Amino acid sequence: MDLLLRGVLAGLIGTVFMNLSSETEMHIRGRQPSVVPGRAANKMLSIVGVPQLEGAALKVLSTWTHYLYGAAWGVVLWALLSTLELPIAAALPLFFVIVWGTEQVELPALGLTPPSWKWGAKEVAIDLGHHVVFAIGSVVGWGLLGSV
Repeated sequence: MDLLLRGVLAGLIGTVFMNLSSETEMHIRGRQPSVVPGRAANKMLSIVGVPQLEGAALKVLSTWTHYLYGAAWGVVLWALLSTLELPIAAALPLFFVIVWGTEQVELPALGLTPPSWKWGAKEVAIDLGHHVVFAIGSVVGWGLLGSV
């Protein structure tokens, strides 16, 4: 299997893991799904004149954006493991820091969330946990796909 494709698929697997984590947390807490990914996509698409989506269409856009974003992060995982040839023990924490750190900068920069220090410790811990699951799921996916 091509290593770049392996990275993209690993990112998708990580996204599935993260969605399972998020869905479980949403069920336990009784909260609605986040549409922040869709709002981010709306902002990016508005640059090229695409009208803003709302309601059910925004929820669908959020789902697709989340999976495409996860797949894109798989390219970073590929770069760490294949191009830079880092061992998994080094790549996993670095991958997590890059992914979570980017979220901490990009969402407030896009005006979609306040900075995380305003979320409260519980919300930061939950978000951190979902991203740990994503990073681990992506690395597990990378490993599983290597045996295909």
